[in-house]
Amino acid sequence: VFPDTEQYWMDYYDSVVATGNSVTFEEYSTELDSYMKISAYMIGFNQMAVLVEDVSESRIASRKLKESEEKFKLLIDMMPLGMIHYRVVYDSNNKKNIYQFLEVNKTFEKQVGMVNSELADKSLVEVFPKTEQYWLNNFDDVVSTGNSITFEDYSIEVDGYMKISAYLIKSDILAVVIEDVTTRVKHDNEIKYEKEIAEKYLSDLREAGNLFKNSIMNAPLPIMIHDEDGNVLDISLKATELTLYTKSDIRTIYDWTEKAYGKKKEEVIVFLRKLHEFPETQHNAEFLVTTKDGRKLVWEFNSGYIGRLPNGKSVVMSVGTDITEKRKTSEKLLYLSYRDSLTGLYNRRYYEDNLIKLDLAKNYPLTIVMSDINGLKLINDAFGHQAGDKLLIAATKVITDSCRETDLVARIG
Repeated sequence: VFPDTEQYWMDYYDSVVATGNSVTFEEYSTELDSYMKISAYMIGFNQMAVLVEDVSESRIASRKLKESEEKFKLLIDMMPLGMIHYRVVYDSNNKKNIYQFLEVNKTFEKQVGMVNSELADKSLVEVFPKTEQYWLNNFDDVVSTGNSITFEDYSIEVDGYMKISAYLIKSDILAVVIEDVTTRVKHDNEIKYEKEIAEKYLSDLREAGNLFKNSIMNAPLPIMIHDEDGNVLDISLKATELTLYTKSDIRTIYDWTEKAYGKKKEEVIVFLRKLHEFPETQHNAEFLVTTKDGRKLVWEFNSGYIGRLPNGKSVVMSVGTDITEKRKTSEKLLYLSYRDSLTGLYNRRYYEDNLIKLDLAKNYPLTIVMSDINGLKLINDAFGHQAGDKLLIAATKVITDSCRETDLVARIG
C-alpha cells in the first residue's frame, strides 16, 4: 500500500515484534508528506497495534518559535541600548537581594568593556563594587512591587550618566535596559546654566528699580518689553545689534512677529498672549528669528510678567539667548557622529540605530543589499591609499545614483 515507507519505520516495527517492547518515535513520512508520531506495541501473538498522529503543525510551530527566538535575540544584541538579565537571589543572612548576571547583549559589553562569559553568574556588586546604593534600592522596589521603574543617574563605574529602565520578566528575573545619556545630560546642563544666568539677570533687573531703564538698554542680551495690548515698550541695544531692528521698526509685537517669524508668526503670537494670560508662570520657548538683513538666528526666550502700567495693563519682559552657533555645532557633531568622513555616507552606528526602526511590518518587503569592492586592497598596495579612497568615492556615487532618496545607504566596514 505504501511502497515508499521508510526502512527505519520497518526496523522499529521489527524491534517491537522481536522484543515485545513498545516504541514511540516521530519521523517524516514521504508517503504522507507530513511529520508523524508513531506508537507501536504488541496486542497479541503476531498482532501489533500502531497509533499514528499527524504532528506537522506542532513541528512547524516549534520551528517558527525557534526562528522567532533567534531573531529576537539578534535584535536584542543589535539594539543600541545595553540590556542585562539578572537572577534575583535573596540573601537571608544579610536580608538583601543579590543580582546575578545571567546574560547581557553586545551593546552592554561595549559599554563596560567586558564580555558575557566574564559576567555570567557573578553578582552586580561583585563586578561593579562601586555601584550606587540608589540603583540597588530602585531594583529592590521593582522586585518587591512588580512595578517597572525608569531613572537617570551618574555612574562612578563607567564615569557617565545612564538612563536605566528596570522591570521583572519573572519573579526572580530582572531585566535592565541601559542608555548612555552623558552627551545629552552635559548639553542640558550647559543650557540650564545659561538659563540660570538669564533668569538671574532677569531677577536682578526686577530689583534694579531706578536702574531698570538703563539696565534694559545696555543688557548683554536681547530683551524686549511689551504690554498686553501688543505695544513694544522697549528693546535692548543688544537686540538691535543682533537683528538690526530698531524700536521704530517694531512698534508692536505684530510688527515684530511679521518681520522676524514670517509664516510662524501666529504660533509666536499665541505664545506671547499666554505670557499675559498666565502671569504667575515663567515661560520658555525656542524660535527661529529672521533679522532685518535676512540672517537666521536661533534664540531661546525666557519670558515672564514683571508688573502693570499705570493704566492697569500687564507688562511682560522677554529675554533671549542666541544659541545659533551652539545649535550649528550640535548639528555638525550629530552629522559627524552618523556619517563616514570619506564618502559622506551614513556610518555603521547610524545603520545599526535605524535597522530596528526599519524592521517593521509597514516597511515590508524590506531589502538589505550588502556589497564589497573587489581589488580594493590590491589598489591600496599598488597605488596607495589615496587611489583606494578615490575608488571608494566613485563606488559611492554609483551606488547612491542608483538608489532612491528614501533608501538608506551606509558604509559599515
